Amino acid sequence: MADAACELAQVDIARLNAPLDSPRLKDFVDALDPVNASADAADGFVRRLRSEGGDATDIPVFGDARPIVDLTVRRDADALTAFMHPGRHREMPAWRREWFEKPAEAVTTLGWVPAGHRPTVAEAESRLLHLRSHGPTPYAFTLRTSCPAGASVPVAGEVPEGLGCSVWTPEHLSLLYSQSTSSAQGIDGLADRQSHKTEQGGVTAGNTIRSTRWDTVMTTLTEADALEGLRDALGLLKDREQVAERLLDSSAKHSFDPDKELDWDAPFEDGKWFWPPELVSLYDTPMWQRMSEEQRILLSQHEAAALASLGIWFELILMQLLVRHIYDKSATSAHVRYALTEIEDECRHSKMFARLISRGGTPWYPVSPVHQHLGRLFKTISTTPGSFTATLLGEEVLDWMQRLTFPDERVQPLIRGVTRIHVVEEARHVRYAREELRRQMVTAPKWSQEFTRVTSGEFARVFSIAFINPEVYTNVGLDKREALAQVKASGHRKEIMQTGAKRLTDFLDDIGVLRGVGRKLWRSSGLLA
Repeated sequence: MADAACELAQVDIARLNAPLDSPRLKDFVDALDPVNASADAADGFVRRLRSEGGDATDIPVFGDARPIVDLTVRRDADALTAFMHPGRHREMPAWRREWFEKPAEAVTTLGWVPAGHRPTVAEAESRLLHLRSHGPTPYAFTLRTSCPAGASVPVAGEVPEGLGCSVWTPEHLSLLYSQSTSSAQGIDGLADRQSHKTEQGGVTAGNTIRSTRWDTVMTTLTEADALEGLRDALGLLKDREQVAERLLDSSAKHSFDPDKELDWDAPFEDGKWFWPPELVSLYDTPMWQRMSEEQRILLSQHEAAALASLGIWFELILMQLLVRHIYDKSATSAHVRYALTEIEDECRHSKMFARLISRGGTPWYPVSPVHQHLGRLFKTISTTPGSFTATLLGEEVLDWMQRLTFPDERVQPLIRGVTRIHVVEEARHVRYAREELRRQMVTAPKWSQEFTRVTSGEFARVFSIAFINPEVYTNVGLDKREALAQVKASGHRKEIMQTGAKRLTDFLDDIGVLRGVGRKLWRSSGLLA
């Protein structure tokens, strides 16, 4: 486990192949907002370097405007590993090598820094040059090496000249474009923490460090919570109001009106998918091999409509759960104001999904009557921690799939636009739910925690069944029973669902949700390996 006095800094520097505003880099620029929103909302994220424009693309590196820098600080190596869990490298389409110059040397390095410290661009340059000159050391090392947390100093000797950034690696674009890189285990720190506090204007209990060059997530507690000492397996809990204030600020900057943002009148493009083929339920089954390309694309269209229908059903439940959660809380608190903001987001999402279904000319695919009644029962009897567990289940698996969809040029532009909006805004919802669930699993009565474990396991079972609507097969001319049997037997489908849920199940396991009978139910759902 990392030293609590340290945080993990990661720097990636790459040189663009063209000006940032050129058509060649349009897709890269379009991906920045959702990627940054995802990174900002991830558990363990502390801060990232940013300018007033909201990212770091206009901050010069090595005295040159063409290279761009991504400088991120996380709580520890475990947070980095969890965020970039195995398999994520394979999720995205081939990297756009035309965006960046081909690498000839290291462009990514890690380093432990004192908690609260804000590494500068100069420090990032220094560590990268040190890595290029001396190889991995406790002062600067790579994603494939590890060093324990703690202070360190550079290796004695001068760094040769001419080691400035002029290259790109897949790790860099992986971070910027999909927030997926190979796992890493920390590096080391810099100077005396107290002297840095003085230079930066000080750090006091109850305050989170602020800077115009950083976007900082509240990883410090208010004085009241610090005295209260709320803690779980992941560490001290974050201040509820500070988290909500930051999410409100992000909502003000990164919220979208789908009616205005998307071109709803543009015709669908021939030969393009409505969902990545690898995510279509029958992919790689014997039935899939027999289907024509046209029928496969048609199935992707109906499955996209079925998932949009499932999303509407789930978001209606979520909105009611949020209203229950805030019913007796202070309406002027940031926590309640953000819950209302999230409800507003979910209203837009539901209308966006409904319009997408209508635009595609497919049927609306409601869940079965049994699941309708179970949903009604669940939102009536669910505990508060159970509500947030269900929220994460409904959001994170679909979110994982949508992160693969919005950058995929094989997919219809309208679908990509819808999923991009949803990914950006859902990142905040996931952060809110995770922080509140951590708090609830610490403060809720034991009976409530146990009830949450059982009900969340049952909801996982229901969700995994509802994720596939059998009527899509009938509507594209397939035998429904045979299709369902092949999906059930598909190793590829099982891997997709478990990979999509892994980040969530790891988190739930860490905070004590996946225990006892509840864990057995999660396993029976097929979402937990």
